[in-house]
Amino acid sequence: MKKQLISLFAAALLLASCSDADSSTESAVSGEVTLDSSLAEFYENADESAITDRITKLGSIQSQMTVNAQAELIYNTLNLACANMVVDGKESKIPVGELPQTVVSKLGDDELQSAVKEILNFNGIDDGKVSWVISGETRRPVSVSFVPRDGRYTGTAPDPTPYSLPDKEVEALKAELTEPDYVSYADYLRGAEQSDEKRELTREEDLTIDNAEAKALYEYLGSMMESYVNTGEIAALKEDNKISASPNMKPANPVYRELLDKAVEDAAKLVDELDPTGEKIYRPDSPVIFVKFDKENNKLLFVQFSIWDGRLVGQYPDPIYDVDYPFVMGEKMDPDLEYDPNTAVQRGIFDN
Repeated sequence: MKKQLISLFAAALLLASCSDADSSTESAVSGEVTLDSSLAEFYENADESAITDRITKLGSIQSQMTVNAQAELIYNTLNLACANMVVDGKESKIPVGELPQTVVSKLGDDELQSAVKEILNFNGIDDGKVSWVISGETRRPVSVSFVPRDGRYTGTAPDPTPYSLPDKEVEALKAELTEPDYVSYADYLRGAEQSDEKRELTREEDLTIDNAEAKALYEYLGSMMESYVNTGEIAALKEDNKISASPNMKPANPVYRELLDKAVEDAAKLVDELDPTGEKIYRPDSPVIFVKFDKENNKLLFVQFSIWDGRLVGQYPDPIYDVDYPFVMGEKMDPDLEYDPNTAVQRGIFDN
């Protein structure tokens, strides 16, 4: 059990250091975390409750450290954007006052919101909610708040949200963690490039691919329905609707194996089409498909497809185009659903 906890600790460190900050060490890439001798001795000799407690605290510190860094990135971006507007003679046009909590993808087109959205997307932060206050006297940001998708932590700047642990304990544990390292807005304007060799799909690109592949799979299945009914395969397909792929697991049903192979190949082509210059995009290799049939008349009702473990879900018919829709795979989604970013539950699939 203790070895399992040590492995869990390594995985927790790996996840914490890679999930929000887009950088990792060679050991993280290989899935290994190297512990110094004192730490190795601790995890070898401590009881299980102590190890679990340490892992929990490390996760909490990493999460708070990351959202504070994201809030600081926004604060510094606003500072520079305001300064540039003053230099350009646009001081009177600086949007002063409060920006209420706003989903990142819903940020508007004024110069401040555009700058923040641009730098967040550049750093791979395309989810969460931001808010800030711009002083009418100084024409500079007073405070910034950033809340990630799960809402468990809030980052603030210029005064970072304090940790929920004693300072001495935080400092000791932070030595085991990775400080987030984002490209600043100043460096971005100077033409800095992202450190990763591969970028992630934007949410808009992701959803476009999901919808396109859901339609392709729907049309493919529709063309095969008659043969499925005639051979008796339709009965098996009705009983096994959700199909997912992983390196070590494939569905037993041969029709669904074929469907997954088609989806992986199609999605890869769609991703490659986004990069005519040869820029590489990171993409997962474990898509998920949901197929819904009418059991009474053998009619194909709808197909859903997700290339990124359900953070966005493509659907056909009735595709969803709003990247902030509260997606739930396995239920027919309504494109006319009204969405309120301040009250709606986002990414419903993560709550299941």
